[in-house]
Order: sequence, then structure tokens, then C-alpha cells
Amino acid sequence: MKARVLGELEHAGCPGFQYGVLALLREGPALRQGRIADSLGIDPSQLVGELDELEANKLIERRRDPADRRRHMVAITPKGEKELLKLRRVVRGIEDQFLAPLDSKSREQLHKLLLRIAEGQDPRYRRAG
Repeated sequence: MKARVLGELEHAGCPGFQYGVLALLREGPALRQGRIADSLGIDPSQLVGELDELEANKLIERRRDPADRRRHMVAITPKGEKELLKLRRVVRGIEDQFLAPLDSKSREQLHKLLLRIAEGQDPRYRRAG
């Protein structure tokens, strides 16, 4: 499923890391570049190239952090939000095909179980408290 999603995202003109950046930025206010790299588990130097491309396509904008002028804050643009909605439809279609044998209750249960596994393996998924 992951390979298919990544292939379809690439075909749609948005490699997987870029989709991850857009999805992460959609969750809240502007983030520091370092926080994005940490959240996505990618090298900050690799992130810069992805951000350059997203910015060139006007899907994100970077501004200097007013608290620390050496850092950049990154935010999704309205065009980026529209692109993310389009890409999420692509991903949702693949998920629906892949999970077709499961009813909605089974899908919910699978999601909860996979989240528990992720919480146990990766600190990014652990709940606070």
C-alpha cells in the first residue's frame, strides 16, 4: 500500500516527503524547519530541497522567525491547502481499495491497533500525559 501511495503521489507531482510536509503544516500554525525535519524523521539538509520546491510551486511560504532571525518558519498557503485536499483524495481512494474487505468497525479497530503499535515503537506517536 505504501509503495502504491508513494507512486500515485509522485504521479500527481508531489513526492511523499512533500505530501508529509503539507499534511504536517495543515495541522497547525507555522513550524520551524527543524521541527518539520524531526517530525518527519528526515535529515534537515534533505528537507531544504523539498521546501524549496514546495515554495517555488507556491504551496508553502517561509518567513524569518521573529524570535530568532536565524531560523525560518514554514506555513502552508491556500494553494497548498487545495493541493493537499486533492492529494488526500488520492490517498483515501487507495486506502478504500486496500481495506475494502473490512467494514467500518473493523477499519476503526485496525487503526487503533496500528496506532498502539506505533506508540510503542516511535516516540512521535506517543500521547502526552
